[in-house]
Amino acid sequence: MIYDLAALVNYHDQQITSRELTEKFGLPAATTLYAFAAGETISAEQSPQNKLLYVLAGELTVITDRSLTIQSGQLLTLAAGVTHRLLANQPCKFLQIELG
Repeated sequence: MIYDLAALVNYHDQQITSRELTEKFGLPAATTLYAFAAGETISAEQSPQNKLLYVLAGELTVITDRSLTIQSGQLLTLAAGVTHRLLANQPCKFLQIELG
């Protein structure tokens, strides 16, 4: 099957929307699709696993010990244990894959 990932999750004003895709697609790694309204954030967190963040639409800033902005079509890797925060500079849809 072919899926349009960006169409699987919608923007909602002043909210973060997420959709778990791991079971739907039978994936071995935790895979979640997000839609952030402009200005929405996820506060500082860490993961025991490496993460891949792939931006499907918009622009996302990832704040670690520095600030990195990734745009539509770009992929960012985050090492396990790195404290990070996420901020949508504009409406943003991205895919997060946690590698176990």
